[in-house]
Amino acid sequence: MNLFPVRVAITDIVDRPELWSRADGKLMPALFNDYAERFADSTIEFKDGEQTITLFRCPPLKVVAASEEEGPYLLVDGRYRMGLASGMNATHIEVKVINPEEGETVEDRAVLEAAKANSEHGKPLTNADKRRAVKMLLESEFWKTKSANWIAKELGFSNSFVGRVKDEVCSEQTPVKGPDGKVYPAKHAKKSSQPKTSLAIVSDDAAHHGPQTEGDDDEPADDELSELEADSDDDSALECDHGSEINFDDDNATQELQDVITTLEDQHEELARLAESVDKELALDFVNAAAQLAATIQMLIATKEKMATEQLVASM
Repeated sequence: MNLFPVRVAITDIVDRPELWSRADGKLMPALFNDYAERFADSTIEFKDGEQTITLFRCPPLKVVAASEEEGPYLLVDGRYRMGLASGMNATHIEVKVINPEEGETVEDRAVLEAAKANSEHGKPLTNADKRRAVKMLLESEFWKTKSANWIAKELGFSNSFVGRVKDEVCSEQTPVKGPDGKVYPAKHAKKSSQPKTSLAIVSDDAAHHGPQTEGDDDEPADDELSELEADSDDDSALECDHGSEINFDDDNATQELQDVITTLEDQHEELARLAESVDKELALDFVNAAAQLAATIQMLIATKEKMATEQLVASM
């Protein structure tokens, strides 16, 4: 990256929708107005030879291009500032130019830099924004072969979060033949291998007659919690099927687990609707699996909090 901002014509900057890192792709009016007030007097006009320059002064945008001297420049960070500059009839703006590394195209590098945008500034990323960023890389021919750990490090997300999104994207891409001989998208076709439990599980009767009134308690049973505590004494990390770990000695572990629950809650209604639109048995398997995972995570969080309390008491 060029450490020194360069002045470029706004007409040479390209803002592509596929490089928008926010999930909804929209500019928020309140935040835009805040920027407008902050940079209300940020344009200056001067002569550069025979050309009249109207420069919008603001923190430099980030763009990707083959060189600093020649566009087009692909915008990867700074849509609000770009919008303000255009609205104020500015002709030029300052940018920091990121060049592709060896083996990359301009587009390859732009996807990575756009996915990393807003991770350290701006409005905090939502789970949907994070999922969008991960999917940008997984849907890129150049970046999709990278490991979940590499993507997590580049984007500043947890390994477990990236692993879940990667599993989801991979399962969506390959159709699978179900046990009934029909071909389904992979995310609908795989049957759950988890044993059925009573932790918020949707039964076939519930799908037809309404929610269960018994056996819905999300609180783990005492014997289940004891068994979990015994397991945690032997190994302090939960090994995930995508190769990453949630370390219970890490202060970020609880947040990672809460992210899992949030993701499951976001998807639960969609999974439940599958019972009305596709094979009910297959759909219910997915609803049950999601409920089982959410209950297990809640048990893990409860165990971690109890262990922390016991350690505090023991140290007093």
